Amino acid sequence: MIADGLSPGVADFICFNKSASRTQKHYESHQKEFRQWLEEGSFEEGISLAVPVVNWLHFVRVARKLRWSTIMTMKSAVLALFYDPDIVRRDPYYRAFLKAGKSETVVESKSADYDITPVLEYFRELPSNKDMPLEELTWKLCWLLGVCGFMRPDDICCVDVSLSKLTRSRKLELVVVFPKERSGGQRVIKHVTISPHPDPKLCPVEAYTSYLARLPDPLMRYPHPKDPDRDMAPLIRFINNLSQVARPTTISCHMAKVSQKMAIQGSKAPKLRALGSTLAAIAGVPVADIMVQGNWSSPKVFEKHYRLSSATANNISISTLG
Repeated sequence: MIADGLSPGVADFICFNKSASRTQKHYESHQKEFRQWLEEGSFEEGISLAVPVVNWLHFVRVARKLRWSTIMTMKSAVLALFYDPDIVRRDPYYRAFLKAGKSETVVESKSADYDITPVLEYFRELPSNKDMPLEELTWKLCWLLGVCGFMRPDDICCVDVSLSKLTRSRKLELVVVFPKERSGGQRVIKHVTISPHPDPKLCPVEAYTSYLARLPDPLMRYPHPKDPDRDMAPLIRFINNLSQVARPTTISCHMAKVSQKMAIQGSKAPKLRALGSTLAAIAGVPVADIMVQGNWSSPKVFEKHYRLSSATANNISISTLG
């Protein structure tokens, strides 16, 4: 870059961008494998740049029986190696390969049925938030935020308590600093509003306030997990050491501790962001409201990636036949 005329400062700004570094780290294994495959093979001079890419993608797909979505991730990793990836994208063989792969992908209508009654009974059997062990209160809070706020473990990890608040109507407004979502490639700060539940045993707002009351210093500031130059007051701490911040993997484990109580033997419990939004849709919550809560850009995102069941709140037979 410097050889092309960029100043050292600009080159460092581009190369050491935190988001770009994380993406590059994610791509490294695929890129290394592609390079090794190129070194072991031989290609005629003058062939299209897309030919090795298409050949390798087809090779790994057949050899490992990979899902098409995985092939698309590997494709993005390889294209990142090219100075001008559009040369490959415009190639007719490359476009034909993607079209063929997409046409073979089968999308099945979702019909999963999840019963959260065992979880609700578990919460009701627990002591009050004030008296229950901190471990179970932490599990409960993380699970309720996931289901009622459609929040990922990463979202909960990025909640800044110092910016979050309770409204006069007892609604909880959580401020998530630098979630996974972006807007036009830029990092965002999103707000998640969670309403109280009339049953204090099931109320996410009550669980939140009780959890904060158990922390020695809920407003203590730490470096943001995604940007060490910015500090924040994180919500979830390690159970055995409240001065340490819990990471998304730990929060995910807290959620799983509760979800396993509703999982059918031999099956895996769903992600809470998908479970909560699906239950809301089945209960008749408008998709527009679900989109706002989940911070999704379109109904298609929810329907394609998160909705676990095509069931609806209405009885279509009665509506159509009278």
